[in-house]
Amino acid sequence: MSNSNDKAIKSGLWYVIGNFLTKGIGFITTPIFTRLMTKADVGDFSNFTSWISILSAILTLDLFTSVTLAKYDFENNLDDYITSNLLLGSFVTGIFYCFSFFFKDGLLSILGINELEYHVMFLYLLVYPATQMIIIKSRMYYKYKLCVFLSLLSAISSTLISLLLVIFVSEQLTGRIIGNYIPLILINLFIYAYYLVKHHKIEKKYWLYALKISTPLIIHTLSGSLLGGSDRVMINYFCGKEATAYYSIAYTCGLVVTLLWSSLNSAWSPWAYDMMKENNSSSIRKASKPFIIFFGIVVLGMLLFGPELLLLMGGESYAQAISVIPPLMLAYVFQFVYSLYVNIETFYKKQWLIALGTFVAAVINVILNYVFIPIYGYPAAAYTTLIGYVALFLIHYIFVKLMKKNHYYSNKFIIIFLVIFSVLSLCVSFTYALPLVRYIIIGAIMCVFFVFSIVFRKELINLIRKKSLDGFRKRFGSKNNIKLQ
Repeated sequence: MSNSNDKAIKSGLWYVIGNFLTKGIGFITTPIFTRLMTKADVGDFSNFTSWISILSAILTLDLFTSVTLAKYDFENNLDDYITSNLLLGSFVTGIFYCFSFFFKDGLLSILGINELEYHVMFLYLLVYPATQMIIIKSRMYYKYKLCVFLSLLSAISSTLISLLLVIFVSEQLTGRIIGNYIPLILINLFIYAYYLVKHHKIEKKYWLYALKISTPLIIHTLSGSLLGGSDRVMINYFCGKEATAYYSIAYTCGLVVTLLWSSLNSAWSPWAYDMMKENNSSSIRKASKPFIIFFGIVVLGMLLFGPELLLLMGGESYAQAISVIPPLMLAYVFQFVYSLYVNIETFYKKQWLIALGTFVAAVINVILNYVFIPIYGYPAAAYTTLIGYVALFLIHYIFVKLMKKNHYYSNKFIIIFLVIFSVLSLCVSFTYALPLVRYIIIGAIMCVFFVFSIVFRKELINLIRKKSLDGFRKRFGSKNNIKLQ
């Protein structure tokens, strides 16, 4: 148990750091792209990435999601399992690609893309599960170095080439799309070829297992993509490209929270699955409280710096989008919490419940977008997204309770946390019109942290140098030692 916890903490810490470095590259360069490209091109690129997110679930069958559970059922043959399902996924995507030629013109019109972008999209979808599968496999075995390397390689190459093409090519939108996706296609092709050469045992049982696990998750992923991407598509349709650009930049600010959520969940879930396998609910219950509080504190801090974050990402011309940030960040807090319940459903192979919950939330979101975006414009999409994620939390909370597996978390604690955070985020949004008040609050919080660092300086030094919480344990009278290694 101790060795498992140590490996999980060390791997999780590095995975979070690596994921932040990876996504941070894109986040840092977003202000550069917004200043080099027109608002129309920024909106079109956002539209393109939204469609890839939506179509990927259908065109790849989301087979890579089954690797998480295959680790427990095919541990000795996991590489053969991956190869088998890489081929199955590419075959299905290839069939869609060939079939789409018969109605290509109509498809291009619906998606709002040109023919070159159409081919880039399909080539990417043919191979992109390769990286996803190897990262999931590495994460499940706590092999953080490979995860960090692949993630950084993909992020650096795609961002750098995109930036160069946007600067030196006259068609900036095309340059950014090609620069972003061609390096990813090549990296995935290399991984794909490696698996075909090294692990070429193909078995039907692997396909059947993956389809049983992943097919319900197609609805989940597609619905999740609609929940996260339909707003930009519908803003583009109802309000135009510039409105999409405004929303996209504010959405990018909120994506910092999504990045934190995905990083922490990716680090948390392998350990949580191991604890569930050992039926150790008490460890999950105890660890989840500081885990949730930490996430909430970070998000609240980012909310306080919302106007500055928006200014950094888009400049003064995007300042009007500030109203979008609070509801989006609050939505991602609900996303973070509901994912804890989804992990339980995933481990116990209740994928159809996951799919049903996300589908219901996506339908609610699309209907609300259709009704309110034409009336209130792009800001309405942020509030419909929030409603969608609140619905997701409530649905999965009910599902896990019906499964009689709700003992893994303190549900009372989670409800209280969400209520308090919702009230605090509302209060913070009011301070955007009162910058002096907001700066006073920020200053007071910084003073508290400064005092904390002085009072607990010995314990903090011990934590940094020895990776141990013993100092804090002794300070508060606990006899249990925890080593972070």
